[in-house]
Amino acid sequence: MRICRITSICLIALVISSCSGTPQLKTYYRQHHVIDASIPIAVVPAKIGGTNNLMLPDAIATELLGMGYNVVERTTVSQMVDKRGLDFSTILNNEEYMRLGQITKTRTIVIVNSTMKGQAVANATARVIDTTTGKILWSGTYTQPQPHNPMYVAHDTLIDTARKIADSIGELFSEKQ
Repeated sequence: MRICRITSICLIALVISSCSGTPQLKTYYRQHHVIDASIPIAVVPAKIGGTNNLMLPDAIATELLGMGYNVVERTTVSQMVDKRGLDFSTILNNEEYMRLGQITKTRTIVIVNSTMKGQAVANATARVIDTTTGKILWSGTYTQPQPHNPMYVAHDTLIDTARKIADSIGELFSEKQ
């Protein structure tokens, strides 16, 4: 009887910890708004800084490209801005996404902000913005429990995180051409 009770308590604790100790991606999107997958999309960091700021945006761009989307390389976007005599980091830091869309001829921009913990993403936010209207079409928040968290069960790698975000963003797009 005592062994059965202890086993039951351990099983309940495992179920509770597995629910709260796994990576979470919460997303919100504009219903009935579909984007043509053939239209160029840019994936850029929210702020220009160290290489950690570039890891998740580049991984998401790679995932979207692998899914068949028309992704414009981040450095190409930066070069297009530079050719206009403007500063890419100033445009990003001032959140001038409509201006960025006009310069780069991209109708959709994915803005990614993330914090790395080792080789994994600790947390991230991402937004898909229509550069013609400035409207947020999709927004997501990713959180990953840390190993010191008593509820920690498992973690995602950088690629796992990028794939989850890209898959969710992909739901906005119409059939790939």
